[in-house]
Parts: sequence; C-alpha cells; structure tokens
Amino acid sequence: MIDLNFLHPYPRYGVAAALVEQEEISFDDLTTWERVAELAWKAIDRALLHYTLYTTNDPAQETTKFLEFDYLDEKILDPGKKSGQTAANGYYLSPYIITTDGSSAATVAEARAIRDLLKTATQDDLQKTLKLKRSFAPLTSKINNGRSSMAEPKATLLEAAFTVVATLTECKPAAQVAAGKGMANTTIIPDLPLIEDEYTPLIDFVQLFFDMRVKKGDAFRVIVEPKDRKFKRPPLFRGNYPNAPRDGSLGAISLVVAIGAWAREGGTFKHKLNDGTFQNESRWEYARQILTYLQERPLYVLSYEEVRQESYGHHLVGMAIEQDLASIVRAAHRSFPFGIEKPDDPKYKLYKRFFERFLLQFDHPSFRDFMAARNEYSFELEPIFNLFMQDQYQLSTELIASARAYGQSLNSAAYITARAEQQEDIKNKRRERQLSEYKNRILVQFESTILSAKTPTALLSQMGIIIGRLTGREMDSEATLFMETAAGWPIEKLSLAQELITAFMRLSSYRPKSDLSSGASDSNAETVETVDNPANDEMPN
Repeated sequence: MIDLNFLHPYPRYGVAAALVEQEEISFDDLTTWERVAELAWKAIDRALLHYTLYTTNDPAQETTKFLEFDYLDEKILDPGKKSGQTAANGYYLSPYIITTDGSSAATVAEARAIRDLLKTATQDDLQKTLKLKRSFAPLTSKINNGRSSMAEPKATLLEAAFTVVATLTECKPAAQVAAGKGMANTTIIPDLPLIEDEYTPLIDFVQLFFDMRVKKGDAFRVIVEPKDRKFKRPPLFRGNYPNAPRDGSLGAISLVVAIGAWAREGGTFKHKLNDGTFQNESRWEYARQILTYLQERPLYVLSYEEVRQESYGHHLVGMAIEQDLASIVRAAHRSFPFGIEKPDDPKYKLYKRFFERFLLQFDHPSFRDFMAARNEYSFELEPIFNLFMQDQYQLSTELIASARAYGQSLNSAAYITARAEQQEDIKNKRRERQLSEYKNRILVQFESTILSAKTPTALLSQMGIIIGRLTGREMDSEATLFMETAAGWPIEKLSLAQELITAFMRLSSYRPKSDLSSGASDSNAETVETVDNPANDEMPN
C-alpha cells in the first residue's frame, strides 16, 4: 500500500474523497502508482458530472411554479457566454466547486487535461512537474522566485491531480458565502492524516460527510415568485449539508453542529473499511470518533478569494453529541443585542462572531467578550451556560441550578415591571413601545446595580430590595442555595457572583407549556401565556 500522507492537506483531502466516492477502489488497493493514477482520473471523471447545476424550467413563463435543478452532463459541459452556460441562463457552478465563474472554463479545461495525462501515467510520469494554476488550485498564487516576472508555482502530476479532485469533489462541506464585495464558493478542509496507526481519520471524516451531505430534493428546487420571475440559485448554495447556517456563513461551528445532528438521528450507517468491505456502525459512536479526530486540528475555511484557519476544543465534542447544538446556535442567532434590529448591522455581526468564538474557545476571555453584547437570550442557551460554569469554575450542578433560579427571578421581575410600565403608558395614552424595549431597559438597570456592588453580600442585598420593591415578591426558593453560598464568598469572588447572576439573568424566563407540564418550575408562569416563543422568530437571512 502506497503512503500518501506526505501530501499537503488539500490534495490529501482529494485522495480521501476519491476513495470514498469509488466503491471499486479501496485503500488497500493502492499498491501501485498506476492504481493511484486510476483513482485520481476516475474521481475527476465523476466530479465533472456534478460540476454544473442547471434547469430547463423557464421562470418567465407564468405556468412555471418551480425551477427544478439537475447536474449537466459532462459531454456538453462548456461554461461561458459562448455556449450560453451562464448564471443568467440558469447554469450555476455547483457550490462545492472552489473556483469562480470567470475561471470556470479554465478549471474544466485543466481538469480534463490532467485526467487525460493520468490515464496513461506511470510512476515516473506522476513525479513530473507542471504548473499549479489557480483555476484548479485556489491556495496558490504567482511567485517570482528571484526572477523579473511572476510565474505559477510547480507541483508533481500526482499533487496536481488530487488538488483537482479536492477542488471539484462534492464530498466536502461547502456553501456560497459572502467574501469581499461579493459571494464565493467556500469549503472546509480538515488537516487530518489519511492513516494514523490502525485508523484512517481523514477517510472516516469524508465517509461521514458523504453520508450526511444533502441529496437531491428540496435543496435542488426553487419556488418561482410571481412578481420576481428570474433564475435563482437553489437552496443547496446555502450549504450542502443539513443544519447549514441560514445566514450565509461557514465555519467550524456549523460543521460540528451538522455532525452532532447527524449522530442524534440515531441508527447505523455503512462504513467502508480499508479492504473495500462495509460494516454497519452506530452513528452516535462514529460521530463522536470523528469529532474527537477533529478537535484541536486546523480546519481550513477557504475559497478562491481567501483562506482562514479555525479549531475547537474537546468541550464541543460532548456538547454536539449530547445537546441539541443546532437549536442552541439558531437561538443565539435570533437574539439581537439591545438597540439592534437588523441582521446587517455591524454590531449584530460582531455579536455573532463573539458567540462563535466563545463556543470554539470556551474560555473566560471569550465568554466576557460574548457577554459584552447586551442581549436577552433564549432559554435554549441554558445548557452551554451550565457547562461553561462547571468547566471554568468547577461549580456543582446544584449550585449552578440555584444560580439559574436566582437569575430567572430577576428576569421574571423585569418582565412583570415592563408589563406594568407598558400598561401604564397605554392607560395614560403615552407612546406605547414593544414589551421587549421596556424589559431590556430594566435588565440594563439591573446589570448596572449588579456591577456596581462592592461585595457579594451587598450585591444580594441590593438586588433583593429592588425586586421586592418592584414586584412585591421574594426570590425563588430554589435560589436559596446560591444566595447562602454567595453571601459567604470573600470579596475576591465578587466577580464570579456578578458573572453568574448577569449570565442567568439574561436568559429568558420564557418556558414552553410542554416544559411546565413535564415538571419545570412554574414560578414565571406570567411569561408563558403572554410572551411569544422566540423559536418562532424569523431568522436573519
């Protein structure tokens, strides 16, 4: 078996994708260089069959209700204005092809030329060099090598071949996302070894993605709007895997979320072994293994326009498998910082960036940056707050639950006070504002009091007086453990008390009726009947 681990992560990914896509060639079959060449050219052959998405439906016709997309046969593949295969005519470069419309024709030409070379290539041929052009190698750029003019770098035919495969394969996470002043097909390439001891981490990852990826169906169908009868890209461009972010972003978090959701579906899937045979494996166990492979490893998020690197820690492995991380991320994206209403606001984008960095790093500095954006968060974020407090401060689950009850008492008091102020404005015929505006203002006042306290005891005393005066109520009895514990903390732990209270106070006291009927606390029942479920909010596009 020929060792290809020496390849750069990008062409190395091409090797793994080629092995997963072709059932007739297994990892153990790679015993000769001619067999390696065959693996590459067959992978390019298959990829060109999935290069362009097109539709024969005409949106200009009033009878057309849908645009149904399919792949264009490679025999007639000829991107460009001359053939009419352009976006204006309903021909789109598939979102996982990492090139541009302007370079598309060159990408196809180079892929075909390299495929033809591979069909007769020997070991010596595979070591011959050729120019590594950006049309099929998006990570390269021209260099001068001490000369007066710029020139493309060179690579072996072997490296170029699997670079082409990596650029074209559908077996990689991808979406068309904002890049610079426009949009760019973007992918995630993990830096994993093909083989490590008795394991094959990169091949195993690609196998999971191949099973998880979006197949034909709604993702290939566009509803034609009667007032806007134009060709439009199908939903596949928002991500070629389930639970892809709806906001046009792509990164480590979205990938981990998708793998976790795939695992939580349960059941088994067919895992291709090195010898070409298949074995049924538990999705849950397999996904945990893949997420463990990926932790602390570089994940390259790249397009024709740019490249960046991300990574995540072990905390996300358990979180993705055991929690509904997809719902948590969606809930966080629905939460707008106080005073911000539109998703294109730079402050909202900054808040999202801080949230994702908090999930990736899960440390104290990233948590503080995340909390710097003043929001009221959906109750669905509670699991990550609980896990963070356990991980960073080694607090017991009982104390964290009690702190949550304390914070919920404050949030509920803010709601009750806001509701009363709103009704007072209506009664006196003053300008009525949204309930959330009243509540947010009160939460900001609470936070100011919390942060100005000089000792943990003073903090608890001041908040108790304020809540009693505003609502005529005492704190939730479940908050007793936290209050007794925090009252005994030295002044050095004041910041901990402030962080716990502020974080849990910002979690909405809303609870679905199903939660209450299953035994959850009903101390905030006022909010259940009157506050809209944030899960029904429209998500930013």
